[in-house]
Amino acid sequence: MYISLPTTTLLATLLTLTAAAPTAAPKLRISALSPPHTPFSPFPLPLFPFPFSKKTLPLTPLVPLGDSITEITCWRPLVWDLLVASNLSNSVEFVGSMTNNPQNCVGKTSTWDKHHEGHSGYLAVNIAANNLQGWLASAKPDVVMFMLGTNDIVQQGKSTSEIVAAYSKMLGLMRSSNANMKIIIDLVIPIGIGSYQSQVNALNKAIPTILFEV
Repeated sequence: MYISLPTTTLLATLLTLTAAAPTAAPKLRISALSPPHTPFSPFPLPLFPFPFSKKTLPLTPLVPLGDSITEITCWRPLVWDLLVASNLSNSVEFVGSMTNNPQNCVGKTSTWDKHHEGHSGYLAVNIAANNLQGWLASAKPDVVMFMLGTNDIVQQGKSTSEIVAAYSKMLGLMRSSNANMKIIIDLVIPIGIGSYQSQVNALNKAIPTILFEV
């Protein structure tokens, strides 16, 4: 297991699961990286904790999964730029049923891969119950990176325990889909409205505990 801590305190931390199987004892490595939600310095490489070789490996399917922060905001082309800069874009493909780009986000690479599973307004609890299994079956990803929970808190006031339960179910579905899947969890970005931030803090504090259940 790899836990990657951010170089800033403003946005999300990526918590990367790399245990090969649920029963394996996780091993912890800590490294610093910047979150992909605003302009940031390049990730220390390797971006993913497994080797790439465009001569010997097929494309690695990676699905960006989430809500409007995945669908609308412009971090996806920034990640793609990093892959290009690291000569990894020929080894990775973004996958998912969506290809829209509502904000006309641009990167240094005009041909960045626009596939994703970002769905504005969706809740973690509903994705876990109704959507994820089908998305995984269709996209067949080897890597999933996701952030969810904002809409659960703001729209329906879901409790931390309800959102954590949804996370646990999603992780179980991911492992059932692909036992060797690499899973990257973003901590929820800040919400500067009312009491929502305290709920975000509680959820972010709980997320690391889920890692040891997988």
